[in-house]
Amino acid sequence: MKTIVKISLLMMTLGLTIYGLKVKFLDAHPSETLAVHLVIPIEHQALNDIVAGFEETLSAQLPGKVSYKVHNAQGDANLQRSIFQQLAQEKAALVVPVTT
Repeated sequence: MKTIVKISLLMMTLGLTIYGLKVKFLDAHPSETLAVHLVIPIEHQALNDIVAGFEETLSAQLPGKVSYKVHNAQGDANLQRSIFQQLAQEKAALVVPVTT
C-alpha cells in the first residue's frame, strides 16, 4: 500500500511540474529548450530508474523542449549542498532532487 501511495504522489507531482513548466516557461519562451537539473545523492539503481522515468515522462509530454543534466553528489552531503548552491546561483529553471 505504501508503494502505491508513493507512486501516486510522484505521478501527481510530475503532472503538476509539467503543467507549471508549460504555463510558466514554455508558453513564454516557445523557441527555447528547458534545462532540467536532476540531483541524486548517490549512484544507485533505484535512483537511476527514477531519473530515467522522469526523463521519459517529461520528454513525452514536451518533445524536443527539454535537456537533462544529472548531478551526482557521490554520497557527500557537502558536495550535494554545493551542487544546490551552484544551481541556485545560476538561476536554474528546474532543479529536481531525486530521493527514495
